Amino acid sequence: MPRLTGHEINILRSIIRRSGGRPVTLSRFHRRLVAPLWRRGLIEAWYRQAPENTPSLQGPLFTLSIAGARLAACFAQPRSSEPHGR
Repeated sequence: MPRLTGHEINILRSIIRRSGGRPVTLSRFHRRLVAPLWRRGLIEAWYRQAPENTPSLQGPLFTLSIAGARLAACFAQPRSSEPHGR
């Protein structure tokens, strides 16, 4: 499996920080970059239909899958100032 790019890591961080377990929307720029994350099964994407509202489709909405949440939790932790190995 290829490594994640910087943009993909930032998207995972953004979703975990903003979501709180709820679906989030992403900017147009970030929506173009989520396809590889979706293919890897790290995020879930869908539209919500609300017939009482106009327009009835809301989204796309994004959440982390279980695997994506585990991976994003590693990236969301603050970095230590100590270099590794000391």
